[in-house]
Parts: sequence; structure tokens; C-alpha cells
Amino acid sequence: MAAITTPRTGHKKVAQRTIFTGRIGRLQFFLGFIYMCVPLFASITLGGLNQFLFIRGPVFTGINVMLTVVALSVILFFIPETLSLYTRRLHDLDYSGLLALLLLIPLFDIFFHFYLQFKTGGMRPNQFGEPPARDKSVWVVWGFKGSN
Repeated sequence: MAAITTPRTGHKKVAQRTIFTGRIGRLQFFLGFIYMCVPLFASITLGGLNQFLFIRGPVFTGINVMLTVVALSVILFFIPETLSLYTRRLHDLDYSGLLALLLLIPLFDIFFHFYLQFKTGGMRPNQFGEPPARDKSVWVVWGFKGSN
């Protein structure tokens, strides 16, 4: 773990790497969104297929329950990844990750997403770390590997 000097206070602190720390740029944010959309779309389609296939039949068949569990598991798996993606993009804009809670406001979340997608991040270090590298690796985008 490296020591980081925060620009605002000048204090040194030890950097702890989690999926919610660091910064990502617009390209990484877009790629992360695409990486998440494909499996989420597949799970939603699976859930819809589940309802379509068994609308006239018995409600709780084995395949019905299995498809529902798989779809919900995929959706639950991506909740921390989604929060990580938005938090790190907010960090690039020098905002707190708590603003990711704005995603819970219906309709506003769409405008919020586009703001994060198109707003240029800072090119200098801020309280959340160094500017993001241009690494497009899925591991960097999802926060499992440092971008610098």
C-alpha cells in the first residue's frame, strides 16, 4: 500500500484498494456499463422468457424456479459492481461516491448517467487519487485492478 498526499489538506494517508476507490474516465465508465448490460439484459430476458413459457402452466415448476433464481442471482451480483462503477466515476469528477444514491430517483437517474458519461474528469490528482489511466481491461473497469 502506498502513501497518498491529499491535495486539499496535504496530509498523508495510506491508500487501501477496494472496488470503491480510485477513479475511472469516460471510456472506462462506458465500457463498464456495456460489460454490465450484456449479462443483465440476458437475465432480464431469461426472466421474461420464464413468464412467457409458463403463463398458462403451473406456476412453480422446477424450471420456472431455476430460471427465476438464476436471473435474480445475476442481478444481485451486479449491484456492487454498478455502485463501484458510478462511485469511481464520481471520484474522477471530485465528488463523493454517496452521490451514487441519486440513481435511486426515477427518471433523474437517466440524466445523471448521461452527465457522468459526458462530463470531462479532472486531469490532476484529487482527493480520490491520480487521474485514471487509459486501461480498458475488464479488471480495471470493474475495480479489481488499479488503473495506475
